[in-house]
Amino acid sequence: MRTLPNNLTLTIMKKSHHILAIALLLVGMCFCTRNKGPAESETVLKSKEAACMLLLQHLRFLPDEDVIYLVLMRDEAAALGIADEYYDEMIESIESTNEAIRRSKIENPDAHFHRVLPGQEPKPFSQTPLTRDYDPNNPKSLGGLETYNQAEICWGYWAPHGERGIRFYCLAKCAPLCIHICKTHAFGRRIEESCAGSCFANTISEIDIAASDTSISACYEVSDPYGGRAAMEWL
Repeated sequence: MRTLPNNLTLTIMKKSHHILAIALLLVGMCFCTRNKGPAESETVLKSKEAACMLLLQHLRFLPDEDVIYLVLMRDEAAALGIADEYYDEMIESIESTNEAIRRSKIENPDAHFHRVLPGQEPKPFSQTPLTRDYDPNNPKSLGGLETYNQAEICWGYWAPHGERGIRFYCLAKCAPLCIHICKTHAFGRRIEESCAGSCFANTISEIDIAASDTSISACYEVSDPYGGRAAMEWL
């Protein structure tokens, strides 16, 4: 029987909030491609994306637990052409993301965690609307929300009669793995869902609204220290 990799043990044992903050910052610095100088070539950036996308395909959840682990061993990753630095950065990102999931569940135990992994969504990345602007060609478009750190951002809308919820298309800015937290508020009731995400692959989250024919708010936050974006539309 094959045992779980050592990185899973490390993932479960990481508890310190200081370690979480440092890990998130390091991951963002290592993978963020928007603030690189001319010394980093386009070829290198593409190799990071290719390595990350391949590693995302090998992420799994523990049975009956919201804990993510990597089923690809270091030597197996090397055989696929993944450099050690990218492998290590993904391990750090897995650890910090699992800690973010744990904290989110403590802060809101009633919130739903959507057990889907970035890069393994049924809807292809290329078809996902990533703009945060209103799409006049889509009658269900709500525009989007964008953050530049881990702070929550909210916006108000009028929910027409019969609308039942909002679909969020989430994408991180720099972290290879993170969590997105999407919420709706109506009539004093908050409905929240969190899900794993990445800067290289989208995650789709569908959140109900408590009522229509009323004012509501939609909120978004992400554990990526550089922020993220969520394009939205009515379900």
